[in-house]
Amino acid sequence: PSMLARGVGQQKAACNPRRLEATQLQPVRRRAWSRSARASCCTAAHETLGPTSGLQGSESVSVPAAPPKYPRVPCSSPCSPGDARCLGLEGTFQHVLNYPRLPSKVCLRLPSLQNSLPVMTAVVEMLSQHYGQELTLYMLRRDPRILEYNCETLISRAEYVRAMLDLRPLTLYMLLRKNPTVLCMDTQHLRTRYNALHKVMPLSIEEVKKLVIKAPVILNQATESIEVQVDALRQLSYMRVIWQENFDSISPSLLAFYLRDTRDITNRLEYMVASGKNPLWTLQDVFKVTNNIFMRKHEGFREFLQARYDQAMRKKAWLAEQERQRAMQAEALAQLSATRQQAQLGKGQYKATPFLGGVADQGEPAEQRQGGGTDGSAGDGGGNSRGGFSSVERPQAQGFGARPNVAGSRPGQGRARG
Repeated sequence: PSMLARGVGQQKAACNPRRLEATQLQPVRRRAWSRSARASCCTAAHETLGPTSGLQGSESVSVPAAPPKYPRVPCSSPCSPGDARCLGLEGTFQHVLNYPRLPSKVCLRLPSLQNSLPVMTAVVEMLSQHYGQELTLYMLRRDPRILEYNCETLISRAEYVRAMLDLRPLTLYMLLRKNPTVLCMDTQHLRTRYNALHKVMPLSIEEVKKLVIKAPVILNQATESIEVQVDALRQLSYMRVIWQENFDSISPSLLAFYLRDTRDITNRLEYMVASGKNPLWTLQDVFKVTNNIFMRKHEGFREFLQARYDQAMRKKAWLAEQERQRAMQAEALAQLSATRQQAQLGKGQYKATPFLGGVADQGEPAEQRQGGGTDGSAGDGGGNSRGGFSSVERPQAQGFGARPNVAGSRPGQGRARG
């Protein structure tokens, strides 16, 4: 096609010198571009795979990466130009699933997936062969983590779900369309959650099976979370006699409505309990309406929702303030502890070395060191007390280990001489 286009261009440019010159330069530019492309490809492969040491005494030869199985058709794509794995997977989607580009959700999740491009290509081919192009595309757009597993694991988990719920193939396809995440869950974990549902719900085992087929998304929730939601519905239903009768005989379909829109239905029930309006409404009348229809039939419901929202915002602000105060207290305690540690280190570092006069003066009363006598009389102003020595002469007279002469001391003479 390039040669044909070049020939047509030369025929059209026969009467146009500038066009003829551009046509003659076109092969040179194309050859230069191809050389630069080959050089960049070899450089990328050399950085990825490293040089090969098969030839001794010659330069290292870089082996380029294997090309993708399906060539990519240029289009407006969310993939970056340098991401070879993303572009190769986009080519797989174009040829296997007949989808023009890679979905944005798959492109965003792709860096966290560990599988290589050939493994993901095999997974897309296998899913398309077993479940069709449309269902495969829908499952991959809903949960791109499916590409993280191999073909055998996905097939075994799908068959385990079919055997656990005793489903026909068409019912299995519907369940996978509603919740493709079951392909990413461990079989033992899935069985544990399914067996615990009838213990936290007012339903039998057969009714739990119908509920899971109706709303398989509940398998993604923890059993404790579902138990809390069902207990909240039980407490609100026991506020009215008609609701209590409805709850004791609730159907799997009605319970699926509640588990799907738990917050909205809980707000409606709380409003009706607080206002006391429409005492003849059943749980089905409350569940199977939208918020707009419920607001049109109950004028004060909008104000109730606004009050609830304001209350939630005040609680959120209070919690944020408490967290800020705790952070400030922790910071103040940390600063106080650091200050005490620095003070202790400074006290041990700058402690004065004891000397003769300082040791002798320790324990002396302040007035005696300033010249006052120990017997209550004032000194002579020079540091000498009545009948005693000065603070400078006293250590020489007494010494450090000498015992005072108590027997030879007389009253009124001051400190006994050593």
